Parts: sequence; C-alpha cells; structure tokens
Amino acid sequence: MKSIFVILIWLFPFQLFAQDSSELRTLYLKSIESEFFCDSLLTLCEQMKGEDDPIISGYHSAILIIKAKHRIDPIKKLSLFTKGKRKLDALILTYPQLTELRILRLTLQKSVPKFLGYDHNIDEDEQHIFAEHDRIRQYENFFRVIK
Repeated sequence: MKSIFVILIWLFPFQLFAQDSSELRTLYLKSIESEFFCDSLLTLCEQMKGEDDPIISGYHSAILIIKAKHRIDPIKKLSLFTKGKRKLDALILTYPQLTELRILRLTLQKSVPKFLGYDHNIDEDEQHIFAEHDRIRQYENFFRVIK
C-alpha cells in the first residue's frame, strides 16, 4: 500500500507537465481578476519550468505582469511588470510563429494602463492572430478578454 502511495506522489508532478493548454488558458483568464488564481498559475508554471517549453515560459512571463496588478507596492508592481514584459517580448522574438505567445501579449497590451507604454505591438499581433480563421475559433475565450 505504501509503495502505491509513493508512486502516486512521485507521478503527481508529471501530471502537472501533462496539463494541456486549455487548462493553462482557463487559469490565465481567471488570474486576471483573482490573485488566488494568479498565484496558482505562477506555481504551476514554476513547477513545469523544467520542460523549457516556450508556451509555459510565456504564461510564466504573462502571469508576472498580471501579478503586478495584484500588488500594492508601486516599486514591486513596476519590477514584476518589467520582468514579465522583457521575458515575454524575448520569447516572441525567439518564437514569432507561436500564436499563443502573441495572444498573451495582446491581452496584456490591451489591458495594462497606457502610461506604461506597453502597447506598441498591438497591430502586429492582431495581424498575426487574425490571419487564419482557425486561430479565431481556437482562442475565442481570449478574445472576450481583449474587447
């Protein structure tokens, strides 16, 4: 009985790696309004970090920006925002074809305050995202946030 328990405990982290994109998306969308979901997604991404998956890294970067929204200290807010922005922009430079990274950036650029100056890729990202009709259906939940 103990061996089954040990195996289950050992396998649990691998279940986290098996999380599909729809679960990441759901947590991401919930994290915008809830610090609890924000922390949950941040923890999940940090646990999955060993994969070196650009999508997971993209969610990690985006969640840092969202985490800034939930902070009170303006210095910590700016620090988290800047760190997340740099990481996400670097990922998109490395993997420009990954639509999900561009959608993450677009949702953020459309929602962060304008005075932060993080709105210069909106047109480029929209052109990439809306270039194919299949993408629109695949990411329809994100588009509700973008409006």
